[in-house]
Amino acid sequence: MEAIDRVLINHEVGRSVALDLGLSSEGMLFNWIRDYRKNGYNVIDKPIGRPRKKIITKHNQKKIKPEDKKIKELEEELLYLRAENAYLKALRELAIKDQKKQK
Repeated sequence: MEAIDRVLINHEVGRSVALDLGLSSEGMLFNWIRDYRKNGYNVIDKPIGRPRKKIITKHNQKKIKPEDKKIKELEEELLYLRAENAYLKALRELAIKDQKKQK
């Protein structure tokens, strides 16, 4: 918080603040400032270590509505048909080129 205040309030140069505090780079300080602004000008301490895996249970599992399932199926089918259409167009163009070469 001291480093952030020195840059934002006292208008000190980030490089000099980073050197005074012994940070490995001034980029670290600017990351802190970016996170500070993103969090509504609050310092949030991140927990140390790997984040815990979320355990999926019946209570916190997303329920998929039948309409959503149907929409997803239709989107997948549309994607497949578009790919098939592009393939057939390319195949037709190759056949036309082959016919022109034979003439």
